[in-house]
Amino acid sequence: MKLVVDASTLVAELVRARGRRLFERPDLQLMVSQHAWVEARRHLAHRATELKKRLDPGAVDELIESAHDLVDRQFVVVPVNLYSSHEGIARKRVRDETDWPTVALALTTQSAILTNDPDFLGSGIATWTYDTLAAELERQDG
Repeated sequence: MKLVVDASTLVAELVRARGRRLFERPDLQLMVSQHAWVEARRHLAHRATELKKRLDPGAVDELIESAHDLVDRQFVVVPVNLYSSHEGIARKRVRDETDWPTVALALTTQSAILTNDPDFLGSGIATWTYDTLAAELERQDG
């Protein structure tokens, strides 16, 4: 299954064991737009700062490093030039102007979007949340 992951979902699931397990599945083709990956890296750094206030800083650094490694191994970070031709239509399909790269990439690759952001609903692109995707994969695994 081909999935474009939006920035907020990427950050949320990279710091959760369940999300890291999901992202390790070999039957998922995971992509993130260059725009979303830049945003996600910024939010991961902010999340790390917050986590270090209540958790061991060394453990938090390891978590963030493993999150970056996981993206390097399991995701294709797609350069802007490969989805920018869909920018106009993508901007018309979402309210939040920062979401257009995810929609454009999904249109370019004919993929669904993994997100918990309701702004993607009604974009004309299939969306999955973590919970709905996990349930579907469990059903497929039998």
